[in-house]
Amino acid sequence: PGVNLAICRADLGRLDEAGAALDTCLAEARRGAYRDLEAIVLCETAALRERQERPHEAARAYRRALALGEAAPFEVRVRALAGLSAALAVADSGAAALAALARAEPWFAGRRPDDLELRFRLAFGRRWREAGREREALSQLRRAADLARRLGLASWQVEALAHAARCERALGRPDSALASLEAAARAWEEQRGLPLDPRWREQRGAAGHLLYAELADLRLGPGAVVTDP
Repeated sequence: PGVNLAICRADLGRLDEAGAALDTCLAEARRGAYRDLEAIVLCETAALRERQERPHEAARAYRRALALGEAAPFEVRVRALAGLSAALAVADSGAAALAALARAEPWFAGRRPDDLELRFRLAFGRRWREAGREREALSQLRRAADLARRLGLASWQVEALAHAARCERALGRPDSALASLEAAARAWEEQRGLPLDPRWREQRGAAGHLLYAELADLRLGPGAVVTDP
């Protein structure tokens, strides 16, 4: 409950109060030797530091969560690596960000596919694309799109396909890029009018913006420029 209250305070913009609450939760978790809860608190602390634009502190908190090893729940370890990668992309280098994510690749072997793997593949693809490695990015993004389709998560499918289209364009394959975007548009249209879970509403809006900006850019021709959302 203390962590949830801290998240609520952060969402209300009361970031200092949220940080103090998380510090209290961390002390309680350590006093009781609740290592799983300690990992959760550290991840939330790192996320708060990211909101405060303090990537070095965020990276330290994520590393402390990962140092707890298997005492941390699987989803927390994956989240910590994804968060560490994002923080390193800002505070360190693209190579360091990629190396962090690569650590999680073996964790998914033999595991039933789920939205956790989907988010990992999407993050990995974006990091590869930021590094200018479109072929590697495309491999991860296609896997993410397929996972999203099988899991029925259309917004994530749209985002993965839109980023894949950017890779196709960078590789000089405009026809393939257009095919990816048209597939994304079909997935987007299929979910219109359906009841929306509030958790996915923000994701859906961002995915739609990315999709239609890319589609318009491609149809307008090579002279058009659309910036990253």
